[in-house]
Amino acid sequence: MATTLRQFLSSIGCEQYTPIFERNGYSSVSSLSTLDEAQLASFGVYDSTHRQKILSKIAGSEDFDNMLGDLDSVIKDLEMFTVPKPAPVPVEVLTKIAPRNPVVGGTTTSCI
Repeated sequence: MATTLRQFLSSIGCEQYTPIFERNGYSSVSSLSTLDEAQLASFGVYDSTHRQKILSKIAGSEDFDNMLGDLDSVIKDLEMFTVPKPAPVPVEVLTKIAPRNPVVGGTTTSCI
């Protein structure tokens, strides 16, 4: 499930800025990736600590998205390869390895 803009900002204690972002055309977390500190200040995020929190969270979420994207491509690459099933061993080979009625101590035994 995708994180909403409000959830994203709320997770760092900055949910009060949700309307500011929406007024400036930012409606999703992915749309925040181009923001910088000057833009945040011009929108009305005057607290430098809040700007840094927002920018750090944006950078962290991009890294996570990139990591998941890489993981998806690795999984797809691996799905292309299938491990072949081993070929059945011919009965002749099996009987050479373990005869059906080996003689043990002079008595005939059978393996079931």
